[in-house]
Amino acid sequence: MKHISITVALIFLASLLSAGENSACRSLTVMGMYGWNETWHNYGGVDIAAVLPAGGWFEAAVAAEVHNPKTYAVTATARPKINLKAGALFLDCSAHYRAHASYGTADFNLAASAGYRMDYFSVQIGATSHFTYDLERKNGGKSENISEPLNLLYRASFNVRPASSRWNVGGGVANYTDYEYERTWVPMFFLDGRFDIDERLSVLCRFDLKSAGTFHGTAEFWGAAFRAGVRYSF
Repeated sequence: MKHISITVALIFLASLLSAGENSACRSLTVMGMYGWNETWHNYGGVDIAAVLPAGGWFEAAVAAEVHNPKTYAVTATARPKINLKAGALFLDCSAHYRAHASYGTADFNLAASAGYRMDYFSVQIGATSHFTYDLERKNGGKSENISEPLNLLYRASFNVRPASSRWNVGGGVANYTDYEYERTWVPMFFLDGRFDIDERLSVLCRFDLKSAGTFHGTAEFWGAAFRAGVRYSF
């Protein structure tokens, strides 16, 4: 119940963010998710994310995910940025929590990265501090907490059309998403697409392929996930 309460609280916060006074690029995204891997086989869930800008130089974002078997994730991000004639420089500062109730473990990440975004490509690199907690202390009542103070964080992506286009497709590689963080040597490959029904409502989809391993102690040899949903801009 504790993990469900945290997730509900973050979803409520996302709704509050979407109702702010600044109407520049506020957005609320809801997506359904289906996945398969060697550990859980078939699983599904729901993702929700909200973005609240402050002028043209800063935005805050919050994302939450819940999926079976009993996995919950929340991420909060502060993103200052500098708009240039060609693209934008930005800095991501994030706090990420992911709980695996079925295994009695949870991950916590503090991450910072810098990036450069243009119409056709985006690159981002930084570092994250990772902590794994033994929530139930199953090993004779002793905690098995794990601390990894420094891991490389990276993301590179491309689009086939400018960001202002009514539709777009793209892809890339990263070792993190809004809902999970992996070790440096565990890349996640992705393809995504967007179609704007009108100036406010968009249809989104994304396909992820994770080649090997996980950051949180469960053995996945490989896995894939598909997400589809809508984004509403205010």
